Amino acid sequence: MDFPSTEAGKSFAILASTSANATTTFHGLDLPLGMDATFLWTLQSPPSAFRGILDNEGDGMVQGVVPSSVSLPFFGSTLYLAAVSFHGSQAGLSSAAVPVTVVP
Repeated sequence: MDFPSTEAGKSFAILASTSANATTTFHGLDLPLGMDATFLWTLQSPPSAFRGILDNEGDGMVQGVVPSSVSLPFFGSTLYLAAVSFHGSQAGLSSAAVPVTVVP
C-alpha cells in the first residue's frame, strides 16, 4: 500500500467487511467498509499478518497465510479489505476498499 509520506512510521491495519458498498465512520474517518461482525473482528483483534508499520515513505506491505480455521467460514464469500493508518489509537487515513474472494 502507498500512503502519503506524512504517514511514515505510523501503524496500519487491514480491516475487512462482508458488506459491499457501505461506509462506517470510525474516529471521524469514513471507512469504505460496513460495520459487521467481520469488521469488528479485524478492528479488535486482527491477525498479525494484517498489521504493520509504514516505512519512511509511508508504504507498507502485508503477506502471510491465513489458517483454514480462520478462513473456512468465508470460503466462497467476498470480503472487502481496506488499509487504515493509525496515529496512536486514532484512525488517520484509509485506502479504498478492494474485493477479495476467499477460495479453498
